[in-house]
Formats: sequence, C-alpha cells, structure tokens
Amino acid sequence: MRALPAVAWSSAVAHVGALAIVGITLTPALQGPEIARRAAHVATHPVGWLAAWSTFTAAGVLLVVFYVLLARTLARRGGGGGARLGIALVVAGLLVEVSGHATSVLLVSDAARRGDLVAFASLESLVRLLTTTVPQPLFGLGMLVFVRLLVSVRAPLVTLVAGGINVASAFLASATAALGWAALTPVAIATVVLSLAVFQVSLARADRPDPSVR
Repeated sequence: MRALPAVAWSSAVAHVGALAIVGITLTPALQGPEIARRAAHVATHPVGWLAAWSTFTAAGVLLVVFYVLLARTLARRGGGGGARLGIALVVAGLLVEVSGHATSVLLVSDAARRGDLVAFASLESLVRLLTTTVPQPLFGLGMLVFVRLLVSVRAPLVTLVAGGINVASAFLASATAALGWAALTPVAIATVVLSLAVFQVSLARADRPDPSVR
C-alpha cells in the first residue's frame, strides 16, 4: 500500500525536476530562432543536454511504475477493469519517447558538434516527432483510462480535474509540436508536467482508507 504514494511523489518530483532542467538547458536549443545558434548551444552544453533528456527518461520509467501500482490497488478494490489498456498505452508512449531521447543524446548532439546544420535540422524534426507529437496522445489516452477508473472509486475531485487537464494538454502539446518547437511553448509543456504532478501528489496525499486513491 505504501509503495504507491512513494512512487507517486518520486515521479512527480522527477517530472518537475526535468521541467526545470529543460527550462534551463534545453529552451535555448529548442526555441532559438536561428538553427546555427541552437546547434551551437547543444554543442557547448553537452552535460545539460544529456541531463535533461536522461531525467525525462527516468521520470517516464517512474510514471509506468506508478500506473502499474495504481492498477493493482484499483484491482483490489474492484475498479481495475481496463487498467491493462491504460498501462499498454503509457508503455507504448514511453518506448517512443525514449527513442527520441536517445536520438537527441546520440545523434543530435553529434550533428551539433560536427556543425552539420542540415543533419541537425532533420534530426530536430525527428526528435520532435518521437518525444512529443507521437507519445503525448498515447500518454493522454492512458491517463484518460485511469481517470475513468478513478471516477468509479470516487477519487478526490482535484485528482480527476488534474487528470482531465493532463489529457487535454497532452493532445494540445502534440498538435503544437507538429508545427515546430517554436510553437510548443513552455506553458504547454509546463501544463502537461504540472497537471501530472498534481494528479500523482493528490493521490498520494488523499486522506481516506480507499487504497486506490492513496
């Protein structure tokens, strides 16, 4: 029973931490108006580049563990029907996202170091597809499955509202990312991450005997 709150807090902290690192290290590389400057930022900040993507990977793994534990507690309360679908969607999203992280760390950084702006631009588009455009709808649908299950066990209203905001913001982030990094504003990214953190923390802090919401 105690594992779910611990993982919920850990995942929330990891996601918020990753968001902070992105704001410090990745924003100039993703949002800059000139490709040469973006590439130069990646080439001159290898540690920050690696730390940002690695932190998001770790946060993603914790997210999957969180959903697995949530599914188990829901099942014990008779409200776990369909949880496997939610987990499958989140795992699929994570696999796609991690492939984008790896592409960023291994290939984008290499193109930046070599000063190959053509390759850098092409890989940027691929990373955007793999880290946001494709996985965010999968994460959103996974969240939607669990929100529906949590409704059936009368989870706290704040949990359900945060989950709903997360679903909507995930699809919005995907749509805006399809238009380019510049369209994917820090507000859109922050809304996805912070709504997820509120969802997880509200479950961890819920002061009620029902283990599905603890």
